[in-house]
Amino acid sequence: MKKALFLPLFFLLISASCSFLLSDDPADFKDKQLSIKRSPSSNWIPIEKGRSDYAYLNNESKSIVVINSLCKKYNYSDHKQLMDNMFSGVEKEIIETKEDKIHQVLASILTVSIKVDGERRFVKTILFRKNYCIYDAYLISTSLEFLEHDSPALFNYVENMAI
Repeated sequence: MKKALFLPLFFLLISASCSFLLSDDPADFKDKQLSIKRSPSSNWIPIEKGRSDYAYLNNESKSIVVINSLCKKYNYSDHKQLMDNMFSGVEKEIIETKEDKIHQVLASILTVSIKVDGERRFVKTILFRKNYCIYDAYLISTSLEFLEHDSPALFNYVENMAI
């Protein structure tokens, strides 16, 4: 039952990410230069990414990391508005918000607990802009313990993005 709810949540968040903010065909606006230089460990395997740039599953915790890009001038919203769009329509409780420098630019980092179809999930999201592109990466976990355990992998993926 939990796996059946986890995958729809994964696709819900993909559809709410930056890759869907502007276009009917998000592939037209992807960062074609984006690549991941290396995976944090062999526990993370690539999975069906849908319209995202990358998606990975941790074999042990079953956490998922998703990375998206959108490259088109998008000056109408700040980081908070973009983050709010990502979680619109989902019951959420904010656990932590902070800012940090990633790839020499300001990034917003949001940790939330969300409830979808009565099931609680934990999500950490990193969002930043660079070179007219918006990037978002998020980690979805079934428990706060797994979220904290797998958060270094999320940051590792983001730090290893070639953009």
